[in-house]
Amino acid sequence: MENSESTYLNAYADVQEAVAYLSTTEVVPQNIYVSVPIVYNNNIITLVNPSNIPINFSWRNVFVNEDIIAEFSPSMGVVPPKSSMDITYKVLFYKSKKN
Repeated sequence: MENSESTYLNAYADVQEAVAYLSTTEVVPQNIYVSVPIVYNNNIITLVNPSNIPINFSWRNVFVNEDIIAEFSPSMGVVPPKSSMDITYKVLFYKSKKN
C-alpha cells in the first residue's frame, strides 16, 4: 500500500530429509557346494522409515555375476511415515561350470 508503514510477515518452514534404513545389510549363506544351486527363498528384510514423510523405493534384480542373482518383492512402493515394510528377497548362489 502506498504511503503506509511496512508490515512484516513471519514464516516458518520445517524442511525434512527422507531417511530410511534396512534392518540388516548382509546375507551369509550357510553351506555352498560346487555346481549345486543354493536358493534362499522367502527371506525378509525390513525397510524402516523413521521420518515424518513417505519414502518411495524401488529395487532392481541384481546380477553380481553369473554365480549370484538376487531378486526382491515388492520391487517398488511407498513406505508411509513412521512405519516399516517387509521386503521378501531371494538369492541364488551357484558355481558355474567353467573349464
